[in-house]
Amino acid sequence: MPILRPAVLAAAALLLVAGCTGGGDPAADGDPTPSSSEAAGEVDPILRGLDVCALLPPALAERASGVPVEPSSRRLTSLPGYAGVVDECRFGVSFGSSAVTLAVGLAPATGADLRRVGGRPRGGVGGPARTRVTPTDESVTFLRGATLVELRSPVSADAPSRLARLVEVARVLAEDVPADPPESDEQTTGRCQDLSTDRVDGVLGSPAGLSRSLSYADGSAVCSWATGITRARTVTVAMYTNRQAGPFLASQQDTGPSTPVRGVPGEAFTTPASAYVVADDGQAVAINGSFAGARNGRPLPVTPELTALMGDAASTLR
Repeated sequence: MPILRPAVLAAAALLLVAGCTGGGDPAADGDPTPSSSEAAGEVDPILRGLDVCALLPPALAERASGVPVEPSSRRLTSLPGYAGVVDECRFGVSFGSSAVTLAVGLAPATGADLRRVGGRPRGGVGGPARTRVTPTDESVTFLRGATLVELRSPVSADAPSRLARLVEVARVLAEDVPADPPESDEQTTGRCQDLSTDRVDGVLGSPAGLSRSLSYADGSAVCSWATGITRARTVTVAMYTNRQAGPFLASQQDTGPSTPVRGVPGEAFTTPASAYVVADDGQAVAINGSFAGARNGRPLPVTPELTALMGDAASTLR
């Protein structure tokens, strides 16, 4: 495990999990070493399905990002144009940061799905592929059989394009991607098992059909659930034990519209993207997903179900 200098940490900690806005990383002094079996690559693929975080080995992750990185968060989410749920692992220098992201589709995909994702056709990956550049990200998306895969990196105004490296890494990565989408099973481990499934199901609006999790040696964890593998609702809960997280996340209510949440210990509120709980000692919870009644530009509705999940997650903080 390489020791990362503070200057490198600050440069590469680009994005918090759970939809936070603004820059910086509240967990920059945390132990970046994942303790979960998922991050360590110890999951038996026959028994537990594909571990997306172990699919991108450290050398390839560093090649794609330009800095030494570790698996830093994992969630079930979606890609524009693709109806399936993706199992997404972000790689960064500390829990919650992101320098490169790998997403693997859980529903069978075709060339039509690839075209809907957007971008320009690109060779050099060993199969159908497209690249896309936006003001915030560069990405390469490709098909390996019926499995859709995207490798994405944030754009930095102070650094040259990394698109060529992403294509190079994708070509190597494609050799280990299964031709059929990985199993849609439950992979909830560690502290994520302490969260009430009833509370999760209440926010989702129906029972969760699959789950993913990632744990860190300092006790931080990110837990994600989905109702199925296509057109599904998702929810992700990130629990930060690093006490720098709280002040940073608390500042999110000052950057735009927010609504306080009553009945949850600590400072609890929602923004248009997420729900947060900041404990008195600086530990924090961040929740995001596809919420019923959410409207662009308005804080998430404070429903009894969301309030119950926020309280349950807050109770797991040490």
